[in-house]
Amino acid sequence: MVVSRYYSQSRVVCLHQLMGFCALALLISLYLNLGECGFTVEPVKIVVEVTKDVSFVCSSSSGSEMVWTLPSGERVLPGMFSEDGRFRNVNGSLLIFNVVVADSGDYTCSSCSDESCIGTLKAYIMPAYTLDFSLICGLNVILLILFLVTTILNHLRYRTSGLEKEIGYVIHL
Repeated sequence: MVVSRYYSQSRVVCLHQLMGFCALALLISLYLNLGECGFTVEPVKIVVEVTKDVSFVCSSSSGSEMVWTLPSGERVLPGMFSEDGRFRNVNGSLLIFNVVVADSGDYTCSSCSDESCIGTLKAYIMPAYTLDFSLICGLNVILLILFLVTTILNHLRYRTSGLEKEIGYVIHL
């Protein structure tokens, strides 16, 4: 059986089925070729509290200049700031200052060769537990004081009533 092949980035890709093996090799090769990205974005996903600063680092083996596309669709060119000044593209790294919840979404790093990779940002608001925590601590202190007062009063009552019984026994004898 004749098998057609072509070479792509030192991978042999079968174009004709040879007892089922070449079809599998073709699928694996296509997956590898389509799954490859000429860029790497690190970290791929960031979870950050609002008001913090974060950055995505986009690197390319070709060394071409990277353009970042924000979730809003705005593009940040190399060496430039976004319209609001909170996003900056420095040597392929996207610096995000003073993160807000609306900044959550996918950030795309791309080049003129139409290759791209995506980094995802999830911003959250840290809940304020200080009031709740203070209230719980205050209630615990009050309950502890009530417990101690009750224990001391019970001890004193038992001690006093115990002395009266002993004195009573001594007098009656």
